[in-house]
Amino acid sequence: MSMGLASGYVAGMAVAFGTFVYCYHKRKANVNRVVEGWFPEHTAREQYYDLLEQETPAAEAELKTTLMHRAVEDVRRIYELREKKPSLSSLVRSGQIGEAVWNQFQAAEAEMELELMEVVQEADRLKEGWGQQIFQTASEMVQHERQKEQQQEMEEMQREQQE
Repeated sequence: MSMGLASGYVAGMAVAFGTFVYCYHKRKANVNRVVEGWFPEHTAREQYYDLLEQETPAAEAELKTTLMHRAVEDVRRIYELREKKPSLSSLVRSGQIGEAVWNQFQAAEAEMELELMEVVQEADRLKEGWGQQIFQTASEMVQHERQKEQQQEMEEMQREQQE
């Protein structure tokens, strides 16, 4: 009887441990999937730096255009962070994802703040006072793009309904 009780205890512990390992790896896989791609490479920023580092100085208009593209990409990223923050926060509070993901999200927010300050400084360096306006203009451009995409989607839906 004591041998059966010991065997049952060991079997129960093995099942509990196996369940723990399974849940742990499943949660870790979910975290890695979320963590892998917060933002892809910032190509607009790289293009701007490439222009600055050229042997022959780039034209001021070209620098302004490239900086504006960089600001537009930053605005897109800001929107993405704002959209994801509430749901991510609730997932962390409910324990469905770990604190590491939340810390990475906060690091992405801090990185974006630094990026925004840098773009404002670069804009002011290119044209005095432009730093105060560049993100307003970039935001308007992104909003226009979104409206255009929504309009195209609506037209596509209407065509599908007519068929």
